[in-house]
Amino acid sequence: LEVFTEENGSALQKLEEKANQLAIENKEITVREVSLQAIVDDIETKNAELETVEQTLSEEVERLTSVVEGKDIEITEAKTYLASLENQNVELEVKLSHSEEIAATTATEKDEALGELESAVLDIEKLHTEKSDIMSRLEVFTEE
Repeated sequence: LEVFTEENGSALQKLEEKANQLAIENKEITVREVSLQAIVDDIETKNAELETVEQTLSEEVERLTSVVEGKDIEITEAKTYLASLENQNVELEVKLSHSEEIAATTATEKDEALGELESAVLDIEKLHTEKSDIMSRLEVFTEE
């Protein structure tokens, strides 16, 4: 009975340590999730700014085209700049997509960690119940 009680106590301690570890990991995942959300928000803000700049540049290109009919060099430079901004926009969209994938992965990891934590809590409760049962039987046995 002493060995059984010691083994249960050891198992209970290991489960409590695992629960604590999972709680810490869950907090770390939450911190990463907040950080990733800040990155996503920043990318979305920059994307909106680039769209405004792109629209402004597009309008400017049209105005310059009508004003400077014979200046092909300037028009080509403006179009190159616009293409560069569009490439930057595409790069930011790729980064946004990557950040969203990371956020989804992080959410999945968090869900898995929560599942493990819940399982550990159930195991702890089961061990507490078994311990109480053994203690009750021990009291009965001692009284007899």
